Amino acid sequence: MKQTYYFHLFLAQIKESDFEAYHSYIFDKETNNPLFFKELNIKDYTPKITDNYGLEVLNPDFRYEFPLSELLKFTLLKKENLPIMEALCEQKGISPNSYIILYRKGLQIPKEVLLSFPNLYYFGEFEMDNNALISKKLAYPHLF
Repeated sequence: MKQTYYFHLFLAQIKESDFEAYHSYIFDKETNNPLFFKELNIKDYTPKITDNYGLEVLNPDFRYEFPLSELLKFTLLKKENLPIMEALCEQKGISPNSYIILYRKGLQIPKEVLLSFPNLYYFGEFEMDNNALISKKLAYPHLF
């Protein structure tokens, strides 16, 4: 029987003036206690041990605007889920320029999680693309 693997996707529309605050919200090198993980009620995230969660963050490139298909092209998202993402972005009225992908076996995030960072939205849990999954399992087998 084939096992299914999932990840959690957050999309953000970050202003250039907010970039440092965004970076601190996710990583917080000063206190090693990022607000992002607190708001998700994740108590065992350890920034110094960067591989206890699968965390991928795309830093925005403010010189360009990319369509969502390009922004998410090399992520864990299956191509057939792209129209869902486009519809949700349209519904929320955002044009994302950054994403956060978070994964770990058994990780649960409430669908209605409230995030304090402006224009950062939780889009849900998605099944991983098989090709991307292969490389992640090789690089981070302990997360699966």
